Amino acid sequence: MPNNATHWLEFERARVRISGFFKPCYGDYKIIIQVEHTEEGTTDKLVYSPQNYYVNQLRFLAEVLEGTKENIPYPNPMNEWQL
Repeated sequence: MPNNATHWLEFERARVRISGFFKPCYGDYKIIIQVEHTEEGTTDKLVYSPQNYYVNQLRFLAEVLEGTKENIPYPNPMNEWQL
């Protein structure tokens, strides 16, 4: 599949791999996260239900506009950086 992306995140005790990161842009795809525990030598696989980024974002926007869901707070960086 074109535009396939795998993200690796490295932590002190684990490596996390998210494969097919862009797949949900094209339709309903499962999000799979693999966690390699470096100290124990074990691996966990987290599988989330199929998601569609576009549909989810559109649904969220519609719910915010309808007033059935609260919007995500947008912090004003100028308030945090007062001199």
